[in-house]
Amino acid sequence: MIQKMCFVFCAVCVLALGCGRMDESEFAISPPREWDEGTSCQVYAESKETGKLILIADNSLLRGERQLTIKEARQFIENDEATRMMTDDGRKNLIKSLMAQSDHPVAQYLLGACYYYGICIDQSKDEATKWWLKAAEQGHFKAQSNIGVLLLQRKGDKESEEAAVKWFRLAAKQGDALAQCNLAFCYREGIGVEKSKEIAIRWLKIAAEQGDEFAEEELKKLKE
Repeated sequence: MIQKMCFVFCAVCVLALGCGRMDESEFAISPPREWDEGTSCQVYAESKETGKLILIADNSLLRGERQLTIKEARQFIENDEATRMMTDDGRKNLIKSLMAQSDHPVAQYLLGACYYYGICIDQSKDEATKWWLKAAEQGHFKAQSNIGVLLLQRKGDKESEEAAVKWFRLAAKQGDALAQCNLAFCYREGIGVEKSKEIAIRWLKIAAEQGDEFAEEELKKLKE
């Protein structure tokens, strides 16, 4: 599911307020980039009786009888039940459909997710990294955030830490609350960037303003 493709690298601990002036350009947020994912039949909908999602895709998609658009592939990947109901040919066709459109950043992001979580294909962290990096380089903010996390998993590697901060910042500036929290953690701990409690707090506040519960909880601790 796409929801689980986002990560918080580590809990941000209590931050102390500090003093000093900050470069406001650090916190300039712009709308995330958007791409045409193609048309789609509706893969699933919410049942009026139970409130649960029900699969309504036509059998041609489940059997893999035609190439899926990126939007259709994303709808399947977003719902575990939908991919479980696919035939083996349908699952292979989903990957084949994304590969056929693999110049598209959303297709690259989805391929990364499929490889990372083993959705319709065998798991491979190396392949996931390859596809997420391609998407990140085209400006896909979720891929940028995920690449940042993968880089931070190389603990003690200064070059990787600095690269992670770069990707977190790019995603954070597109409004990704999770990247904003991860960037706050890096500033708090001085990972890949000069330590700054003030900047960490600002990024947490920006994430909290979007309704991010994790950021809200960390900011509450500042007032205790």
